[in-house]
Amino acid sequence: MNKNTNKSTLRTKPLNKTRLGITHWNCIHLPSRVHLLANFLAQKCSDIVLLNELKIDLSEANIYLDFHCYQFITKPRNKYGGGEAIIIKEGIEYIQDFSYEEFNSENKLRKE
Repeated sequence: MNKNTNKSTLRTKPLNKTRLGITHWNCIHLPSRVHLLANFLAQKCSDIVLLNELKIDLSEANIYLDFHCYQFITKPRNKYGGGEAIIIKEGIEYIQDFSYEEFNSENKLRKE
């Protein structure tokens, strides 16, 4: 932390409705850390959370990515490596962009 930063000015929630709170987390293995993510979402209320290295398969996505007031897009791989997800707070409009599929890329979304 910068020495000149006053702790009372630090904020963990958006100041107003025009800002988005976006968080990225390399969770390494989501099943062993899902409780940390649930606590974070309950306390910090991020608008969008980007996750990578889920290490879950498609059948587990609905178990580990189901959070109150959030929806998700995921591209899981398997239990042994990779996979990613985007968790989006309900009420945020988005369009999933599939135009990158030809490059074998991960999930992309855009706001119009």
